[in-house]
Amino acid sequence: MIAVIGKGTAGIEDGDFAGASFNHPQGLFLAGDTLYVADTANHTLRAVDLPAGSVRTLAGTGREAMRLPRTRAVREVELNSPWDVLAAGDSLYLAMAGLHQLWRLFFTDSESSAVRLLDPMDGGRVETIVGKGLFDFGDRDGRGDEARLQHAYDVTWLDGRLYAADAYNNKIKVVDPATREARTLLGTGEAGYRDGTEPLFWEPEGIAAGQGMLYIADTNNHRVRVADLASGRVESLVIEGL
Repeated sequence: MIAVIGKGTAGIEDGDFAGASFNHPQGLFLAGDTLYVADTANHTLRAVDLPAGSVRTLAGTGREAMRLPRTRAVREVELNSPWDVLAAGDSLYLAMAGLHQLWRLFFTDSESSAVRLLDPMDGGRVETIVGKGLFDFGDRDGRGDEARLQHAYDVTWLDGRLYAADAYNNKIKVVDPATREARTLLGTGEAGYRDGTEPLFWEPEGIAAGQGMLYIADTNNHRVRVADLASGRVESLVIEGL
């Protein structure tokens, strides 16, 4: 199925695909037939019912939370710049950028230029996989504290590896959680646009994986790029007839 969701103007309207509106949506997660959308500037979590062709607001009021909210019904709680979303089991996890929190498991801490682990089964333990601290950023392959990223905005999991969109380094990095090793997979560090086996990116900010492929939101090139992990080749996504 090929579809356009949203009418293309900023807003917070629920309804069918043609009438719904979003405001700077950032993160997506597909679970079954539901696409969850972190609708950042609307301070809401939206749910897209793909078979029904409809959009509804799942959490948030549309108002920005100015302080840490108390627990309450999801449609009554105020959110603050939800940036990314993940569904796992019966729970949804939100990266709440404006409040510097994770709500309710791997994630990227972009301001600290790190990849970190939250284990909700171990008392909410947080562990840094790669990277060091708020002012320790750069572009260095290596292990643990020695590795450097620069504003890694998104992460995805495939076949025992994490893949990170290392935006300000114009690269895609691969991370082994077991060894805490991060290395450059795609990109030279130079900002630009080039397909092939030596691709260039310009601040990639989103990434998803499936069936041996990485799907990369190449933000400043205004394109979705597709990387074949077997061949290492990158092509721009073309949807015929859209």
